[in-house]
Amino acid sequence: MVGRILIALIACLLTTPPAAAGKLYVIVAGDSRVKRISRQQLAHIYLKKIQIDDRGRRWIPLNLEAASRFRRAFSRALFKQFPEEMGTYWNIQYFQGVSPPYVVGSEEAMVSFVADTPGAIGYIPPCQRDDRVKVVLTLTVDAPTRNACQKKSSK
Repeated sequence: MVGRILIALIACLLTTPPAAAGKLYVIVAGDSRVKRISRQQLAHIYLKKIQIDDRGRRWIPLNLEAASRFRRAFSRALFKQFPEEMGTYWNIQYFQGVSPPYVVGSEEAMVSFVADTPGAIGYIPPCQRDDRVKVVLTLTVDAPTRNACQKKSSK
């Protein structure tokens, strides 16, 4: 009996699908004329290879803190590297006068900065989206984002 239960448990563990993939929304200000952006354009914006948009406005790419699970998922989805693996690239760029994207402290700060700053572009989990920003690209990431936002209980 115990053997059957053990075999059933092992079979269940072996057939359990891996954690579901998540999504990150790439966002710009709600009143921006940008409607869509490709993954390649996004990568070039974040690598600072494209610094000016079609209308002559400077792109301002934003990142979350390097330890953020969303930053790590974004970096893996876009560059196939973790943030810390991009240090060499940014060291070379820095000595050529190019600084890495600005870092904001939270998803809420990302939304606020993007909403209020012309040319800003960032990424958030779907639950952080509001009417001040619009989604220009959806990235599928290898980290679950479905329950990323916890509703705060009201007192």
